[in-house]
Amino acid sequence: MDVDVLLIHYRHAPVAYSEEVEEGVIIDYDGEGRIVSVEILNLSKREHVKFPMGVSRVFSL
Repeated sequence: MDVDVLLIHYRHAPVAYSEEVEEGVIIDYDGEGRIVSVEILNLSKREHVKFPMGVSRVFSL
């Protein structure tokens, strides 16, 4: 089985909620609203990914 996913873990914390910021881009947050991880599905088929304001600064993109 092939998997085409990029998963970036930013901190070790329980995920309180997740938000799909665009199709196939899911950001997980802890209970205080801090980013825990970012999952990008079908990465090889993407030309670019739009992150919400502030996320690119967290990951230094």
